[in-house]
Amino acid sequence: MGKAKKKFPYDVRKKALLWSARHCCLCSKQCGLDIELHHIDPTLDLPHLNAIDNAIPVCYECHAKLEFSSLNSPRGSKYSPQEIKDRRNQIYEEKTRHLVPVIIYGPSNDLGFPKVQFYIQNNDGALNVRVRCRVEIYVNHKLFGTPTRHYSGDHPWVCNPGLTVFGWFDLADPNKLEKRPKYRGVPPDKALGKDLRLRIHLIIIDVFEREHERIPVEWYYGWEKQEWVYDP
Repeated sequence: MGKAKKKFPYDVRKKALLWSARHCCLCSKQCGLDIELHHIDPTLDLPHLNAIDNAIPVCYECHAKLEFSSLNSPRGSKYSPQEIKDRRNQIYEEKTRHLVPVIIYGPSNDLGFPKVQFYIQNNDGALNVRVRCRVEIYVNHKLFGTPTRHYSGDHPWVCNPGLTVFGWFDLADPNKLEKRPKYRGVPPDKALGKDLRLRIHLIIIDVFEREHERIPVEWYYGWEKQEWVYDP
């Protein structure tokens, strides 16, 4: 493969250097101008070869070690591609976590069942972020569906500093749910009259466009008090 094809585009280089704050993602050294981008898997086809997930910023010395590691020498404990990515992501997280504000989110009980009011609150006074949210509805521990638009993970919420954003979706409106085959043709009011849960996946996108994925969390619906309850 020619050298021209094995060159990361400007946008990928910019993100990798910003996310690492120009630190080597193997030895953690601050490199300044003395930093290079290494192809973690040089055998990939385009466009995956030059994608951000295949890049790791490294100093000259560590770059040489990575090249040596790929030569199948019988000596030394070689880096696996996954180890390289995990180490890189560790440095990325260390250098960008200060860009992520405290985000409070979840369902509320204000609208009354089967409507669900949902809110996302940026508790910081300075950090702008966008948030991608995916809500999965589970009935009796089986996936019932996913609300469309801003609750499908496809449309980011703009969360400016100090802003609380409200939205809502209707559990009983099949036209607003991405239905799953098991529940096709089942009236929502009958399907929902069981163990009902919302599993929420949240990804916070910082000003440098790095995604910070949070551990999915669940709320269940308490039928007796008719309210959503966080399930730790």
